[in-house]
Amino acid sequence: MGRDPKTSVLNRWNQAWDALNLFLTDGACMTTSGNQNSSLTYMALTARACHDAVEELRRGLCESPRYTGSSTTRGSTPPGRP
Repeated sequence: MGRDPKTSVLNRWNQAWDALNLFLTDGACMTTSGNQNSSLTYMALTARACHDAVEELRRGLCESPRYTGSSTTRGSTPPGRP
């Protein structure tokens, strides 16, 4: 996760910079794996990403796949996102 698409794959909401509507909410967002059970962390990341995805849909910043049928890409944060 990061703030710059040039140095990170995901933004702070675990959303891929280069693939519209792609949220990674498992251990893939972690650079390393700890020695503790991380299930609660992954559950929290998933809940946070789902909340953000719903907010994006409500604001019209994210397209619903059942209506588009295309895999649009983008290189930066959508308008209205910090």
